[in-house]
Amino acid sequence: MPPESNAMKKKTPCNGLIFVLLFLWQLPQNLVALLVMPFLGPLSFVDYRHYCIGLAGTRFPKQASGISLGSFAFFHPDYAHDAHTIRHEMDGHTVASTSLPGAEKKEMLLVVVVIP
Repeated sequence: MPPESNAMKKKTPCNGLIFVLLFLWQLPQNLVALLVMPFLGPLSFVDYRHYCIGLAGTRFPKQASGISLGSFAFFHPDYAHDAHTIRHEMDGHTVASTSLPGAEKKEMLLVVVVIP
């Protein structure tokens, strides 16, 4: 875990409220993330930043290094400590998905690819 990780920052009640509000805002993505979790095998904690929980799954598909779904980012174990991959998923996609719906086009991805 990088020394400046948000996991080390002081926790306040406001942080918990922001996490809950963002979780509800990203609810469709979070529901898919919760449904995907059991299929990734045992999960290990990678990092927590920008109100996103990073987890590595032992059965994560070998074709991908990571995927971000709402308040969760999942990583292949080989990339779980790769700073570029973590930054890409947690500082990029996760932050973008907190903006207006559809900003990341994930809702369209869910409708076209994941759900069918």
